[in-house]
Amino acid sequence: MEIWTELNKEDGPLIAQFGLDQQKRREEGKINAQQHLAENMAFIKQSTEKRMERLKERMAKE
Repeated sequence: MEIWTELNKEDGPLIAQFGLDQQKRREEGKINAQQHLAENMAFIKQSTEKRMERLKERMAKE
């Protein structure tokens, strides 16, 4: 649990920046609601998979 929490903290700035960029693109009309949701879901899946890999690596070291 500690490692997972640490990984989430490490990725916090990246996640926040993605969200801000998404919102800006949405407000500018560059993406619609459906695209926004689809991109968010893809980002969540990808970032979670990356954190899972890092979790496995760190757990193997400990």
